[in-house]
Amino acid sequence: MFLLLGCVDPGVLDIAGADPDETGGAEAGDSGEPDTGETAGDASWNRFVDGRADAMDALAEPVAVCVERLDTVEPLFGGCYDWHSAVHGHFALLAASRAGGSESWAALVDERLTSEAIAGETSALRLGRPSEVPYGYAWLLRLVVERRAQGLFDLDAIGLIAADALSGWLARLSDGQRIGAVHANDYGNYSWALVNLWAWAEDTGDVERAAALVDLARELRELPCDLRSELTNEANFFPACLMRAHALATILPDDEVEAWLTDELPDEFPLAPVTAITSAHVSGLNFSRAWGLWSLYEATGDERWRSMVQTHVEWHLDHPEYWAENYDAYAHWVPQFGVYALALSGTD
Repeated sequence: MFLLLGCVDPGVLDIAGADPDETGGAEAGDSGEPDTGETAGDASWNRFVDGRADAMDALAEPVAVCVERLDTVEPLFGGCYDWHSAVHGHFALLAASRAGGSESWAALVDERLTSEAIAGETSALRLGRPSEVPYGYAWLLRLVVERRAQGLFDLDAIGLIAADALSGWLARLSDGQRIGAVHANDYGNYSWALVNLWAWAEDTGDVERAAALVDLARELRELPCDLRSELTNEANFFPACLMRAHALATILPDDEVEAWLTDELPDEFPLAPVTAITSAHVSGLNFSRAWGLWSLYEATGDERWRSMVQTHVEWHLDHPEYWAENYDAYAHWVPQFGVYALALSGTD
């Protein structure tokens, strides 16, 4: 299906499943086999799930290469072309291992997270990295949560610095700035900061901060962002309204999510993968769309959202020219977006 790096056998990674004509299958009883009740969509999804670990390994290969590079002079996150990409590179390697990929990816991160490197990064963060707020700091909190899932807490001090900085950023936004940030399709996206800060607060037991973030999510719910706008939004790496859906479906209590979805979900949403990659940033959009689509599937149980996750992820995995073959444009960051998409969909 999709090309791979290194010596992995492409036949192992048939995550996209059979040809669409094959997934329809014969009618029940035509084959003489008992009807298991599995639909064509379920069969295709199960093949996707069966290939997830191998796909994780394929995506992790270019991530490992970039994490070990010395592209910038930094205490810890100096690879992957820039600081924030190195941060989510470390996250992706841990997530790939935890989701069934090779244990070597986590081992590589373990080797890099020396006490000296962490101390240096902590000092640098105390001085501040204003250009990384909110985007890079949000990814840093995602990394801290993933590290804690290993049972390791060596990044907790770094996480607290980032959390305080993000909390301050959210608090300082004027009403107009907040609306702009909600609709931002790039580094300034409000929902990405909110969902990762909340995840960190929940994981670390910061009850007061988590409750305040739920209140912010309720305010976010009242800000308009029509999901149908994503049908024509192919300009950057974040789908703003799907990112909002990702945050709301993750943070709000279930009953509030249900009420919100009743009001906002469109009856028709024919969102197809982006196939015309017009810029380097657009190459991340299929994977980041999958984050929001998965949250909608988890909230509704409606398989149309799951199907869209699958088609978006499969298309991009089948085109490594947009995630593995050009370091400066794609390979230093897009695979990490793919790992996160697969890690989220692994919760089914």
